[in-house]
Amino acid sequence: MAVALPQPLRVVDYSLKRTGDRRDAMTNTTANTIRFGATCLVLLALLAPVTAMGQEYWVSTTGSDAGAGTKEEPFATPQRARDALRESRRGGG
Repeated sequence: MAVALPQPLRVVDYSLKRTGDRRDAMTNTTANTIRFGATCLVLLALLAPVTAMGQEYWVSTTGSDAGAGTKEEPFATPQRARDALRESRRGGG
Protein backbone atom coordinates (compact mmCIF):
# COMPACT_ATOMS: atom_id res chain seq x y z
CA MET A 1 0.00 0.00 0.00
CA ALA A 2 1.48 3.33 -1.06
CA VAL A 3 1.03 6.36 1.16
CA ALA A 4 0.95 9.73 -0.54
CA LEU A 5 3.19 12.19 1.24
CA PRO A 6 2.19 15.84 1.20
CA GLN A 7 4.10 17.99 -1.19
CA PRO A 8 6.32 20.65 0.39
CA LEU A 9 4.79 24.10 0.35
CA ARG A 10 6.76 26.79 -1.40
CA VAL A 11 6.46 30.25 0.11
CA VAL A 12 7.81 33.20 -1.85
CA ASP A 13 7.90 36.78 -0.62
CA TYR A 14 7.69 38.88 -3.76
CA SER A 15 7.61 42.19 -1.90
CA LEU A 16 11.32 42.11 -1.01
CA LYS A 17 13.34 41.00 -4.00
CA ARG A 18 16.61 42.65 -2.95
CA THR A 19 18.00 44.10 0.24
CA GLY A 20 17.68 47.59 -1.25
CA ASP A 21 13.94 47.11 -1.70
CA ARG A 22 13.53 46.53 2.02
CA ARG A 23 15.25 49.80 2.82
CA ASP A 24 13.12 51.59 0.21
CA ALA A 25 9.96 50.17 1.77
CA MET A 26 11.06 51.37 5.22
CA THR A 27 11.95 54.79 3.83
CA ASN A 28 8.55 55.08 2.14
CA THR A 29 6.81 54.20 5.40
CA THR A 30 8.81 56.83 7.28
CA ALA A 31 8.13 59.42 4.58
CA ASN A 32 4.41 58.65 4.65
CA THR A 33 4.35 58.99 8.43
CA ILE A 34 6.10 62.36 8.25
CA ARG A 35 3.78 63.49 5.46
CA PHE A 36 0.72 62.49 7.50
CA GLY A 37 2.02 64.30 10.59
CA ALA A 38 2.75 67.45 8.60
CA THR A 39 -0.73 67.37 7.06
CA CYS A 40 -2.29 67.07 10.52
CA LEU A 41 -0.28 70.05 11.78
CA VAL A 42 -1.32 72.19 8.82
CA LEU A 43 -4.99 71.32 9.31
CA LEU A 44 -4.73 72.06 13.02
CA ALA A 45 -3.14 75.43 12.28
CA LEU A 46 -5.89 76.28 9.81
CA LEU A 47 -8.75 75.20 12.08
CA ALA A 48 -7.41 76.68 15.33
CA PRO A 49 -8.52 80.27 14.58
CA VAL A 50 -12.03 79.05 13.73
CA THR A 51 -12.48 77.41 17.12
CA ALA A 52 -10.93 80.38 18.92
CA MET A 53 -13.63 82.69 17.51
CA GLY A 54 -16.46 80.65 19.09
CA GLN A 55 -19.02 82.29 21.35
CA GLU A 56 -19.80 80.78 24.75
CA TYR A 57 -23.26 80.89 26.26
CA TRP A 58 -24.00 79.58 29.73
CA VAL A 59 -27.28 77.95 30.79
CA SER A 60 -28.32 77.25 34.38
CA THR A 61 -31.49 76.27 36.21
CA THR A 62 -31.00 79.37 38.36
CA GLY A 63 -30.42 81.65 35.35
CA SER A 64 -32.68 84.09 33.58
CA ASP A 65 -33.46 84.37 29.88
CA ALA A 66 -33.13 88.13 30.32
CA GLY A 67 -29.46 87.61 31.32
CA ALA A 68 -26.46 87.98 29.07
CA GLY A 69 -25.68 84.26 28.85
CA THR A 70 -22.33 84.70 30.59
CA LYS A 71 -21.05 82.57 33.43
CA GLU A 72 -22.12 85.27 35.89
CA GLU A 73 -25.55 85.82 34.25
CA PRO A 74 -26.53 82.51 32.58
CA PHE A 75 -29.62 81.87 30.50
CA ALA A 76 -32.41 79.77 32.00
CA THR A 77 -33.16 77.70 28.87
CA PRO A 78 -31.16 76.14 26.04
CA GLN A 79 -33.63 77.69 23.59
CA ARG A 80 -32.55 81.20 24.66
CA ALA A 81 -28.90 80.21 24.17
CA ARG A 82 -29.78 78.93 20.68
CA ASP A 83 -31.54 82.20 19.86
CA ALA A 84 -28.56 84.22 21.12
CA LEU A 85 -26.23 82.16 18.94
CA ARG A 86 -28.42 82.75 15.90
CA GLU A 87 -28.49 86.49 16.63
CA SER A 88 -24.70 86.63 16.92
CA ARG A 89 -24.32 84.79 13.60
CA ARG A 90 -26.54 87.37 11.91
CA GLY A 91 -24.37 90.11 13.38
CA GLY A 92 -26.93 91.25 15.91
CA GLY A 93 -24.90 90.53 19.02
